[in-house]
Amino acid sequence: MLVAALASIIFANNVAILTGVKVSDRLPQTAKRFQVKPGGGWCTDSQGQERTARYFAQTDCEGAQNMCDVDDMCVAFSCGHQRGFASIYTKSDCTHDCFALAWLFDPTLINNASWGTAAKWSSAKCYVQSALTSLSAEATVGSTTLKVADSSIFAVGQSIRLQTEIKTITEVSSGALVVATPLASTYRAGRKVLAVATGRLVGMAMKSQAAGCPANAAGASVHAGCSCNAGYSGTVAAAEAYPYYRGSCSAVACPANSNGNQVPSGCSCNAGYAGSVSAVTTSPFYSSSCSAVACPANSKGAHVPEGCLCNVGYSGDVTKTISSPYYSGSCAAVACPANSNGRHVPGGCSCNAGFSGTVVATSIAPFYSSSCTAVACPSNADGNTVPGGCSCNAGYSGSVTAITSNGFYSGSCQAVACPSNSAGTSVPVGCSCNAGYSGSLTKISSSPYYSGSCSPVACPTNSNGNKVPAGCSCNAGYSGSVTKTSISPYYSGSCSPVACPTNSNGNKVPAGCSCNAGYSGSVTKTSISPYYSGSCSPAACPVNSNGNNVPAGCSCAAGYSGSVTKTSSNPYYSGSCSPVACPANSNGHNVPAGCSCNAGYSGSVTKTSSNPYYSSSCVRIQPTCTCSNGQAATGIACTTTGSEICASCNTGYNLHGGSCAPNSASVFQSSTSWTAPMDGMVRVLVVGGGGGGGGRSGGGGGAGGVVEHPGFWVQK
Repeated sequence: MLVAALASIIFANNVAILTGVKVSDRLPQTAKRFQVKPGGGWCTDSQGQERTARYFAQTDCEGAQNMCDVDDMCVAFSCGHQRGFASIYTKSDCTHDCFALAWLFDPTLINNASWGTAAKWSSAKCYVQSALTSLSAEATVGSTTLKVADSSIFAVGQSIRLQTEIKTITEVSSGALVVATPLASTYRAGRKVLAVATGRLVGMAMKSQAAGCPANAAGASVHAGCSCNAGYSGTVAAAEAYPYYRGSCSAVACPANSNGNQVPSGCSCNAGYAGSVSAVTTSPFYSSSCSAVACPANSKGAHVPEGCLCNVGYSGDVTKTISSPYYSGSCAAVACPANSNGRHVPGGCSCNAGFSGTVVATSIAPFYSSSCTAVACPSNADGNTVPGGCSCNAGYSGSVTAITSNGFYSGSCQAVACPSNSAGTSVPVGCSCNAGYSGSLTKISSSPYYSGSCSPVACPTNSNGNKVPAGCSCNAGYSGSVTKTSISPYYSGSCSPVACPTNSNGNKVPAGCSCNAGYSGSVTKTSISPYYSGSCSPAACPVNSNGNNVPAGCSCAAGYSGSVTKTSSNPYYSGSCSPVACPANSNGHNVPAGCSCNAGYSGSVTKTSSNPYYSSSCVRIQPTCTCSNGQAATGIACTTTGSEICASCNTGYNLHGGSCAPNSASVFQSSTSWTAPMDGMVRVLVVGGGGGGGGRSGGGGGAGGVVEHPGFWVQK
């Protein structure tokens, strides 16, 4: 961007300053117009903040305007700093806040000027580009066409800038511009963009197509508002970046007592349930009326879904279905068996004359027990008949003894209850080990009338606890759960080692995690989610350095030499930044503290961030001397400006003590009437050369000279 007039770049207070710009070399043919904002100092927004892309230059206001005029990205500048600094607000040549581009998109965000606590900026002013024309436009990603309300101000070959995209106009038609390459971004409604046209910036209020509502949501657009469709839960809100919304709508699972993929695709009541499931738009996003159907006549049970058994004396099956009446089958009364009489078994049957025994309704086929015959061994006993001997069936305890009284036997066989750690109706019906227990139980005919046992299963790997039935917990540093089940291995679930957290390294939390180089802290395994405690925080950059933190990288401050490297041990970095000593021909504590040029030298010493970490311009000042009646001394012979120091004398003058004196002689002797000088000496002045007696002057003749003696003063 800068032309050949750029002479140098210096640094002041760690800020890069452009210097040596010749204003006359940068004047454009058509300059932008600028409006001064209220207040003094640099440019600020309505919150008094300046955080936006910019660079600094050492120039006056005219030079700052010229810099902004030739920069298509420049929207404002501030100038008038007491030391001649200016701020240029642009993305080009940016040195500060280069990713903060809001002002470049919309210069109207710049409202005032402020100097904060920097008094040297108090005299500065903020100038904002004011040659803006409001247009409406449409632009979508991937398109090479930009629709504009007024295309008359544009011409082929000009450039147009949309945010940070700069495009060349290849065609201008009524209400539209065609650019050379497709647009990389979609611009949401209301976004300000800038275009270069006929030497000025044009503010364009984009009205791009509003993002449509995402899948499973309804509404005109994200901007207008989207709501999840019936049967979907979630929210959708507008966002700045693609796809210009955040959130989603997820299909709700079918509710209890129903089946199907999800509510939106349809749910049906489970077999044995009557009712329906409908999708709605309010929580829980469905309306369900699936109710369990009661067991039908002549059957018993909680309801059809849990199962219905025919009442004793009835035969048949009841099976749940998905169509009305939501079950199939029925329970029919069993007829009285042979050698008995009556309506049916539920109504009661009596043995015929000549038979002994009873008929009892049961729930097991043939839905009655006993019969009217010769007295047989009773229920739960086996043998031909009571007289022939009866023994209890396997899994039953008791005895049967033949007698002669009514009933024809005494005693009974009772089903043995399921033993400890097992469940079931009784041993004869069948017992299974409780959840978390392994083993099996088999009915036998000898006490205790069953064999086998149920033993508690030990807690699995990476868990702890007494046994699975009592409960197992994952070890510290492991996530998961262990639940007892009735199927081998008699538990479900597992405990998995948790990965080391962010900014740490190691195999897994149980094996141990260490903070990454440049981070401080520790990670300790625990039994509570997230199954570790502690964290690793980035170490701050050390003294005399700058940067976000040690892991991100630290560089020595201006005027300091050295380096900072991240390590894994306290203080989590190595190296340091040492102040650089003042350079030759200057003095001071060190460069960061400030160096001044030595006496007799002019210039300055400025701290920098690159080797040798300072910029010095201390140059020796050459003094100028004078000489009456001769030629003045120069070079090293002239020690002080304005001093009377001669290098040679004109004709008739001799050089003495750096001065030129006349070459003539006269003698003045003292007299009694002459008042002595204040120092008590009477002086005889001898001017000229030649011999002569020294007298009291102590002279020895010859070439003469200056001899001083009490009472005399002799000068050649």
